Amino acid sequence: MNRTDISYQDYMYDFMKEICNKIGPRIGWSENERKCAYMIRNELKKYCDEVEIEEFNYNRSFYLMFKIPLILNIVGILSYLLVLFGINVLTLYFNITSVACFSLALFFLLGQFIFNKDVMGIFAKSGESQNVIGKIKAKKSANRILIFSGHHDSTWHFTLMDKLGEKFLIFTYITIFFLFATFIVSIINLIWYILTNNYNLVLDIITRSLYIGSIPFIATFSLFMIDKSRETLGANDNLSGVVVMLGVAKYLAEKGRCNNIEVWCVSFGSEEGGLHGSKAFVKKHLNELDKAILINADTIGHGKIRIAKKELLISHDKRVIELIDTAANNLGIEHSIMGSGGGRTDAMSFTERGLLAATMIGLEDSKKMPPDYHTIRDIPENLDPTLLKQVLEIDLEIIHLLDSGKFKID
Repeated sequence: MNRTDISYQDYMYDFMKEICNKIGPRIGWSENERKCAYMIRNELKKYCDEVEIEEFNYNRSFYLMFKIPLILNIVGILSYLLVLFGINVLTLYFNITSVACFSLALFFLLGQFIFNKDVMGIFAKSGESQNVIGKIKAKKSANRILIFSGHHDSTWHFTLMDKLGEKFLIFTYITIFFLFATFIVSIINLIWYILTNNYNLVLDIITRSLYIGSIPFIATFSLFMIDKSRETLGANDNLSGVVVMLGVAKYLAEKGRCNNIEVWCVSFGSEEGGLHGSKAFVKKHLNELDKAILINADTIGHGKIRIAKKELLISHDKRVIELIDTAANNLGIEHSIMGSGGGRTDAMSFTERGLLAATMIGLEDSKKMPPDYHTIRDIPENLDPTLLKQVLEIDLEIIHLLDSGKFKID
């Protein structure tokens, strides 16, 4: 069952191209990101009862995780080499320094990426970004808030990801292995020295092998991950999610609003490098979100629709996943439920605070990454506009299911 005609697909795709042509790349807290936020605000004003821009500050600490761990690992390795020179009076301190460096390298990488904490914030510059919020009131008394979202910022070209493709994930796993291994062996060396104060050939060979082996992986990861001389248009990641959110607002304005659901259409700023917009949004509106449901869309311009069951260590609410799944089934849209894709979306900021949320993404069969992801080839011409229409219709079916009471989430 189609709820929209081709005009909605054209509207979404054309607006995406308009942003790319008029504004271009939109790096977090750049002037272009701000221009894009106001362009989205002006568009939402055509369809929503209330529209506002919320400013927030954050720092780019996320991107330091590609540099600081490298420096710390080099210092940790040099400290171990100084131990081998046999400067006995300083051996304990060199061992302690080595452990401290490897510990911090691991702490910064895991804290910044896996646990989504700004653990390197003191080293980073700060700037201002914007969230755009449009609200469409219910005809009657609203018993729930339903949020549709995407993010309007883009990022730089990720050279390593571009060169390796899907193999980038394997490369990343090996790099993380070396971070853990060097940390563990540095602790073993320290304990061995404290207990015996003797040289151990086997331990030395293992240590040297791990330290030498870690250098090319960690150095490549750190030095060649991002090319800040090339900025991406971010059509799939994630103007695709933003224009679907706009499609929802346009449809409700033209076809009729909900009876009992208040719909929020939200475009988050500065998702790349830390989910900053969604974190700021949740912090500001937490008291209003106890009965809210977030349906997020991210990189939905390729392949088939996937519903992300979890992101990294965070599992989304089963009822929200079932809601999206039911809506897609009702429409006969081919889709699947998948585990963690290895990345993060704005839904994670909601789920980690105990709120109801889930994300739709687009992936080709047997793939774990979208094509052209975080590259300069992420342009509107490389997207499939029919996916935008599919996700829009899933969103509209979700609205129908909740507003009619055919699907209940207590």
